[in-house]
Amino acid sequence: MNIKVILCNCDGLKFMPESLDMNTLPHELENDSDVTYALMHPQLCGSGGVSMLRDLLKAAGPDDYFVVAGCGPENQPHFLGHVLDEVNFPADRFVGVNIRCSDNCNARESVLKAVGQLITIKNASPVDAFGG
Repeated sequence: MNIKVILCNCDGLKFMPESLDMNTLPHELENDSDVTYALMHPQLCGSGGVSMLRDLLKAAGPDDYFVVAGCGPENQPHFLGHVLDEVNFPADRFVGVNIRCSDNCNARESVLKAVGQLITIKNASPVDAFGG
């Protein structure tokens, strides 16, 4: 299981407090052994962010999961759902996390909580006789 974290800077932190440091948060998240990598885009729902997300999802293997942190999970289908549909990426391997109005500590905690939930779900999945 490869859990990849994508952080959105939400167009220059206009909805973020000054205490959220997008320069250090990816590194803090990568220190967790369950996170394969963490990266940040300045506006994931913008054209460059959508292109980046499309490329990442197209290249994803069957064991790749994405935790996308920025605006809340209720907004992400509106802004990013078309990308998942376009590349036929399974929605259950794409988890949105709201980190607006968080500092690094709260954002890290929210993201790692989602990571933990993915691991729990994956470990609870039944395995057939062929290992799948």
